Amino acid sequence: MTPPFRALRNFRYDDRRDQYRADYGGAPTQELLVDVALALAEVLGVDTDEIEPLHRCLDTDAFDALVGSGPTGEGLVGGPVAFRVEGCRVTVTTDELTFERLD
Repeated sequence: MTPPFRALRNFRYDDRRDQYRADYGGAPTQELLVDVALALAEVLGVDTDEIEPLHRCLDTDAFDALVGSGPTGEGLVGGPVAFRVEGCRVTVTTDELTFERLD
């Protein structure tokens, strides 16, 4: 069952790339981070309370500055933003998130 995302759409597994993907159209950073936690739990097959809180492995203010506060207030500035959490690499681009298991 797909989690009730607010900012992510079309969450799916891409077997050619061996990663999960979701479309993202720009949303408040807080909503995006909640969706990242929901998607990460789905990728790992665990409940959200079993994963490390994102604020412990990610500078959420820096994430907001890079992802949520572009020049027009509409999203990512510069290139992709990637971080590691719970054995996964999460990459955010202007229109997509990917979740790749590293172990």
